[in-house]
Amino acid sequence: METTTTTKALDLEFELENGKSFTVTCPDYLDDLTQEQIATQAAEIIAAGAFAPDGFNLTKLRSFEYIDKTTRKTEIEA
Repeated sequence: METTTTTKALDLEFELENGKSFTVTCPDYLDDLTQEQIATQAAEIIAAGAFAPDGFNLTKLRSFEYIDKTTRKTEIEA
């Protein structure tokens, strides 16, 4: 029997104060999400100080990536 699952996520890559990157994954993003909406929400995350990995604050949004994944699993009966 084969089962199929579809998942989607939005990865937001931020720059930290130390120059390294930090990624936040948001599952099940809205289909009509715009770049402006993403930028606005990322700015709010930064302003709120919501994340400080290893003690370094987020400084800016570097990039974002939509991830759409379809997985098919086939079970083989012995």
